[in-house]
Amino acid sequence: MWLAVIAVESTNLGSSEHTGQILYPIFHFVFDMDPARFAMWHALLRKTGHVVGYFTLSVLLFRSWRATFPR
Repeated sequence: MWLAVIAVESTNLGSSEHTGQILYPIFHFVFDMDPARFAMWHALLRKTGHVVGYFTLSVLLFRSWRATFPR
């Protein structure tokens, strides 16, 4: 199921343009952030999301692989 989430996020719906359209108004309202500063934070959030998403996938794959060993 986690791999399906990653696959959906890898489509055009999860592109930088789409996430920016959603996040910029929120960041602008909450933090009064200008577009240049938002671009830096947006890139950082997206990279962090990649690390967290693939780390979670790695943990899930490791646990399923480990469960195949006899006890």
